[in-house]
Amino acid sequence: MVKLKLNLFSTLEYLVSFFIILECRSVYYLSIGNSKKIIIVMLLVSVSILCFFTVLRPDFHVDLKETIFLSFWNLYMFVYIVVSGGEIKQVILRYCLFFSLMYVYFYYWKIEHSKDFLKRYSNIVTIIAIISLVFWFFGSLLNYLEPSGIVNIYWGKDIVVSNYHYVYFQWQNDAVLFGKTFYRNIGIFSEAPMYVIHLSIAFMSSLFSKERNTFKLCVLFITMITTFSTAGIIIILLMIILKRAKKSIKNFLWTRREKS
Repeated sequence: MVKLKLNLFSTLEYLVSFFIILECRSVYYLSIGNSKKIIIVMLLVSVSILCFFTVLRPDFHVDLKETIFLSFWNLYMFVYIVVSGGEIKQVILRYCLFFSLMYVYFYYWKIEHSKDFLKRYSNIVTIIAIISLVFWFFGSLLNYLEPSGIVNIYWGKDIVVSNYHYVYFQWQNDAVLFGKTFYRNIGIFSEAPMYVIHLSIAFMSSLFSKERNTFKLCVLFITMITTFSTAGIIIILLMIILKRAKKSIKNFLWTRREKS
């Protein structure tokens, strides 16, 4: 029974991670039509189910401090809506309902469990990265593969995006290297910087994980380079420097402890 429950949690976490990725300015989310509503609804349904099973835990109890915090948070967001005049539905769904549900889930399912959630998130991003590398190299770079169709998105203006079987998209033909112009690897996202956000989070969670996967790190590193994002490369270098510094400090402290 316990194993079945953990498998259920794992599956739901993969679903939530996947819908979070799609909702974060993916081409599917920005496609002209009802894709936004579908993705948001599926995300909220998945998170709601997670929270439902969390509440069923025998050690679940209502914490007054967390209730007060969430009450103040939602009150603040409603004030923000009134003052800023932003999109009411978007703010309520993203920053009130979604944030509150995720907060409840992680708080009552123990914060240590967030490492597992990040692992599932990074696994999905890695799969997206592998697919995008294949189509970027053989399609966008070498032109061995032809786009299978087009998709319309709104990203500041109406943009026509080429797609490869709806698993890889291209339109940012603005990367210049050695006097030549290249398509930037945007994966399934609206532009390279949005892709870099996900790649950076996945790379960081994998780099600092106790179960470090070299293959995953290499895939994410190479994919980050193909986005031609200066910020992405800087982020990777800073992470590697931080990792090495952390290791050096730990070794130094351990050596001093042994000597003393």
